[in-house]
Amino acid sequence: MRRQSLAVSIASALLTFSVSASGMTIATASSDNGYVPSNTLDGSLANWSRWTSKGDGEWIRFDLGNVRLVKAVDLAFQRGNAREYYFDLQASADGENWTPLIEDTASSGQTLDFERVDTPDIEARYVRYIGWGNSDNLQNSLTEVRIQSSALEPTAPPTTGD
Repeated sequence: MRRQSLAVSIASALLTFSVSASGMTIATASSDNGYVPSNTLDGSLANWSRWTSKGDGEWIRFDLGNVRLVKAVDLAFQRGNAREYYFDLQASADGENWTPLIEDTASSGQTLDFERVDTPDIEARYVRYIGWGNSDNLQNSLTEVRIQSSALEPTAPPTTGD
């Protein structure tokens, strides 16, 4: 279990924008313990509505539907007010080549609400959370996820000289 802490700011107010509300985000995972990945996109912070998977390196992946400009990820953890969760975040435009966004990070262990993880702005279709367990055990458990992103600015076609 990796245990390097990084300050993660707590998002105190719920934002109105959520990619899951558009119906475009799809969640898949390396495994689950009966608590399926889609629970992280249902709008509920309830303990019973979560994704859970036990072990180092377990992951959950979110598909934004198309390439967008990803700016931050809001994460809510099961028992997040009593445990620190250890994780990495990665992004990919194609689902095969991954760029690290945040590595060796720990949640605050102080809230059941969303925690904002600011990331470098990156053009990506996929965002992946890789879990390394928590301060009690190797369980990885997210109740809800919101990916803060925006549509890419259209680029003008190159002009040709006559």
